[in-house]
Amino acid sequence: MVLGLAVALTVVLLNRPASAQTVMLQPAGSSGPDPFTPPAHTGASASPTARASHSAAPVPAGATSNAGGVHTVSGTAVGLYGGTERISSCDVPQMSAFLRANPAKGNAWAGVEGIRTDQIDSFLRSLTPVLLRTDTRVTNHGFANGAATSFQSVLQAGTAVLVDSNGAPRARCACGNPLLAPVVTTSSSYTGTSWSTFNVQNVTVILPAVTTVQVFVLYDENTGHWFQRPSGSRGGTDVTVPAPVIGTGRPSGSASASAGGSATASSTCLSGSPVASGSGSPLGSAQAQPCPSGSSPSAASSSPASGSPSGSPSSSPSASTSPSESTSPLNPSPSESAGTETGVPPTSGPATVTTAGSPS
Repeated sequence: MVLGLAVALTVVLLNRPASAQTVMLQPAGSSGPDPFTPPAHTGASASPTARASHSAAPVPAGATSNAGGVHTVSGTAVGLYGGTERISSCDVPQMSAFLRANPAKGNAWAGVEGIRTDQIDSFLRSLTPVLLRTDTRVTNHGFANGAATSFQSVLQAGTAVLVDSNGAPRARCACGNPLLAPVVTTSSSYTGTSWSTFNVQNVTVILPAVTTVQVFVLYDENTGHWFQRPSGSRGGTDVTVPAPVIGTGRPSGSASASAGGSATASSTCLSGSPVASGSGSPLGSAQAQPCPSGSSPSAASSSPASGSPSGSPSSSPSASTSPSESTSPLNPSPSESAGTETGVPPTSGPATVTTAGSPS
């Protein structure tokens, strides 16, 4: 139904000077510069400061650390997304109506997403409202001087976004901005308003999953429960489910599920490196393979959804997981256990953080 959705759905790693890339930190409740629409987020993320439980979420289990400190993770990875059961975190009709009533912004918005203007409403309604559970890198957009602008940003955990049927963020509800995969260089300077838990070692890049998803299994941090949300729904058909289990039967994080109601993550492993450094090659070139002996499975979509408007051919990163040893559905990353990187602001407020090289 939707054309051109393969545009900019790859993450690119480039060798550029340290001064070449500035990344804007965007708190969950902030509209940011030159927003496309009035705020359309609802619930917890509408607060200027996201709840601490959202902000403290580390890199999810199964994320792969690559050159430049980038943690890539599949859009259906364990522990990636959350929400509030039976409540949408985004007012999709409001966003759609505003873009329809403002043709210049609507045309620019559609151009970023690679669709026609008359497809905006159906495209938005095909997306699923969720909350980010990690600080997430994206290519963000604004609207200035009659045209779309683009900039690199980190969205704070707790931010309300709309994701497509491959689990990739496509719009930010606080500002209506279209989102695409980030362009990641080996050195970045972070600017804007920081938050107390921000750590450059714990930023994730979400890759579209290999297959599409019929049902997302989300974590409700208000209740500690898990629930299913059909892809493209608004919360009215959410159903409480047991915590997803992987391998040993221990509860784990967010995963995709089939329409039949299973909340158990399927076993999928990836071969190959998802990063091709230094040439602008896309991330996500690894192909899904059966799990070899001794490796742990990762969450992946369990059944394809027909009629999805988002069908861009991309793939998941390496995603070896192990059961959590804590009560949190997310596992700390090795970099977090080693301590916070020098230069990361310990408290919230305006700050600039510069990173260079490839943290191990």
